[in-house]
Amino acid sequence: MAVRSLACLLRTRRTTPQRSAMWLQTSCRSTNLSNYRERTSSEASVRILSVGTALPKRRISNDQRIEEVLTQIGRHLSAADLDRLDSRLRWVLKTAGAEYRYLRGQGERAVDLGIEAGLRAIEMAGLHKTDIDLLVYVGVGKGLVEPASANVFQHELGLSSATCFDVSDACAAWLRGVDIAHHLLRSGQYRNAMILNCEFNVYEYGGAAIQRMEDLPPIEAGVTVGEAATATVLSGDKRTGDDDFYASFRNNGQHLSACIIPLPQVGQYVNYGTREPAILQFRVDTKSLHRHVLRQLHSHYQEDKRIHSFNPDLIVIHAVGAKSALLAIKRLKMENHAFADSFPRYGNTVSASMPLTLADAIGEGRVSVGTRILFAVGSAGVTTGFATFTF
Repeated sequence: MAVRSLACLLRTRRTTPQRSAMWLQTSCRSTNLSNYRERTSSEASVRILSVGTALPKRRISNDQRIEEVLTQIGRHLSAADLDRLDSRLRWVLKTAGAEYRYLRGQGERAVDLGIEAGLRAIEMAGLHKTDIDLLVYVGVGKGLVEPASANVFQHELGLSSATCFDVSDACAAWLRGVDIAHHLLRSGQYRNAMILNCEFNVYEYGGAAIQRMEDLPPIEAGVTVGEAATATVLSGDKRTGDDDFYASFRNNGQHLSACIIPLPQVGQYVNYGTREPAILQFRVDTKSLHRHVLRQLHSHYQEDKRIHSFNPDLIVIHAVGAKSALLAIKRLKMENHAFADSFPRYGNTVSASMPLTLADAIGEGRVSVGTRILFAVGSAGVTTGFATFTF
């Protein structure tokens, strides 16, 4: 996907003293960036017009998060176990490289932050609501199994011209959504697409009380999770430039139990034997997930010639921890390349992490016209995904 930019504007606005929102806009011009294939007259060139992000008002430090968790899930533990829990959580956050994350405060709702990000993305793209004719919702966070959550935001944002649907692929869903939208825009079937996520899951999926210390390992990764909403607007134009976007995904469902949020009917659809997981609770086997993700990322990268031969100026990576990001880069033997991840600033924001990271990289001047970017994600599933394009 060729992104043509004269200038990038990243600014932070506070609609109230407690509300933080980040806006990103790229103003575009035509640039010849044909690296992989020649655009035919029937194909549109796809570009990113804007990325709008909205954060909850509370910026939470590690100490604040640990105190909150001790109060929330440790009420059944003895004083000695509470001390052990405190020490364990501090180790988890230190090992992960977490520093801060944003979490909802009193009166804040996920849907409002999703709407906020969407409206700002439309404004910064210089479009009208009716210009958006495709909406793809990619968040893990949602209030409905049926219908698609995209319908909620299609209505609330006033996108009367847009058809809409959901894409579900955990932390990889944003990159999946971008890939799907790219194909549809490039075909000329649609003109302007929005990829929206609304990741507000901390209290809904991670709030179970533990009865004993042995219950902690499956849920301790939840303390690293942050909350955010993002909206990415992409546009297809047959009149300008070339398109060098390429994406590749792989899955291995054998290891799906390494990271799960099960529904009440999980036993009807998943073979867990006699021991079923806790319903609607985020559960992670951290060691297993990391091991399988790193192994699959490495083999995926080595075996996909277009990804392996791409020489990026910047790697934008989804990571469940700052140290895991470094380990992934090392496993791919790309230590000499610059990389960016948003984990230390925002925690693990699930499918919102890569658009947040891209926004920060642009605002910091790490991305400019001609920057070659590699996206990399390892996710529950196990899913791995890569995408390349020139900015």
